[in-house]
Amino acid sequence: MTGWILLQDTVCVVVISSIILLKLYILFVALLNLVLYIISFIYSLTVFIAFQRSIKRNQNNAGANIETYSTNGTVNTTASISGQNGELSGEIFAREAPDTELREVEA
Repeated sequence: MTGWILLQDTVCVVVISSIILLKLYILFVALLNLVLYIISFIYSLTVFIAFQRSIKRNQNNAGANIETYSTNGTVNTTASISGQNGELSGEIFAREAPDTELREVEA
């Protein structure tokens, strides 16, 4: 009879300790998942902020400016385009024809 009681006690201890170890393992996995989710969230937030700053920087640096004015029968157009890699600018000069008129053409 003593052996049977000793066997029951041993089985009870093994079952209880395995249940406790299983609960600790589940808790450990849950905490590990939580830590990984937090790291993933911080990483994605960092990437998002860097992307937003990049867009803002590109918007501040990029631009186009076109001006047209006429002096003494000459039409002057100044165009400049600026971006992240530098600036491109130039001028276009065109003379107005003094006696230009529209005519209707029959086909």
